[in-house]
Amino acid sequence: MLESTSIKKNYDIEGLRAIAIIFTLILHISTPLTFPSELSNFIGPYFDLSVGVDLFFVVSGFVIAKSFAHSLASSNASTFKIVSTFWLKRAFRLLPTAWLGLALLGSYYALSHVFLSSPHDVGIMPFYASLLNVTNLYIAYVISEGAPLAYCAINAEPIRFCDGFYIHGHYWSLSLEEQFYLVFPLVFILLNRKVLVLFLILAIAIQFSWGRPLFSYGWFFRTEGLCWGILLALFTTTRAYNSDFVRSCLSSRLIFLPVILLILLPPWLGAHYASLTGGYSPYGIGLIAISSALLVWIASYDSGHFSGKGIIGKLMLYLGSRSYSLYVYHFIIFFIVRDTWDLTYGKGIDFTENTPVTIIALVTLSLILTFTASELSYRFIETPLRTMGRKLSSRAIIKQAEARAGLC
Repeated sequence: MLESTSIKKNYDIEGLRAIAIIFTLILHISTPLTFPSELSNFIGPYFDLSVGVDLFFVVSGFVIAKSFAHSLASSNASTFKIVSTFWLKRAFRLLPTAWLGLALLGSYYALSHVFLSSPHDVGIMPFYASLLNVTNLYIAYVISEGAPLAYCAINAEPIRFCDGFYIHGHYWSLSLEEQFYLVFPLVFILLNRKVLVLFLILAIAIQFSWGRPLFSYGWFFRTEGLCWGILLALFTTTRAYNSDFVRSCLSSRLIFLPVILLILLPPWLGAHYASLTGGYSPYGIGLIAISSALLVWIASYDSGHFSGKGIIGKLMLYLGSRSYSLYVYHFIIFFIVRDTWDLTYGKGIDFTENTPVTIIALVTLSLILTFTASELSYRFIETPLRTMGRKLSSRAIIKQAEARAGLC
């Protein structure tokens, strides 16, 4: 069992979340809005920014494992109560924002049919899949049944759907994380630490050379990042991790340049070994997970390499703290802006033929709306409900502890 120590906020981990969401925003702003092709052509062959999600996975595995282990070590409540309150906190933290994103998209569909004569014929199944956190399974199923992928993966053409799953297809990663949160505490309490470590290493090894073609079932179960995060959390209690020599080396400003290069390594690996459009190798996703794990390992020491100081530091912490709401809302809002334009002023016009001023205006509007929605959600949805979830969990654990004390 991990040591019972208080867990303070790690600003470098928040910085990594900021980097991951920056990658994701840059990637997706060029998809539904067809950002100037020169930019995409310049970045694409060298850096695949879709790896932001893999970095999120390692961060999630690390943070959740440390938090859950601390709860086990510091609480006198029963294991069942700790697990149930863990699930309660996760539900309050994640589900309301995700469901609000679906409500926003559903409202747009309804209004666009009434006021914009939208041609979109969107089935209800994609919404159910996202609502129930099985979007990864649903998309893989649709693709395996022969959905026309070229019709879904938008380049220059106006957005149309394969049964509507594409525009909230980014919910696949949210679904995978929710599935992880459901299974993780059970595995963590049932296996002793040595067996757990061997299990995680075996899971990583099996997936490393596992051929996972684009949008196959295996592609949507890239769990090695989550496994690496748990291993790192376990590693933080060892003597090797807490070595003064290692700490001094990783805290040194001399590693600033290597850290910058390491930040660029996952997207470079993605472009050459696991690209959506370019090179692919069975071990590509595994290499991305390893490089992301190295970033999280360095960030775990919280030496300021990823959080920074001054304005940049404040910006990184802001983006990191809002990364979840930004992830949920960004693609939906990008689509709404692009689609509204296409159904009104852009009728009959190839989007790539719009003037640079029009494209820049739409990109700017999309980002403004995305950050506004994220901020409102963070302040009035995420923070209050996360606090409520923590209070309910603490109250349940305290009540059980008092009941046990009364029986003694």
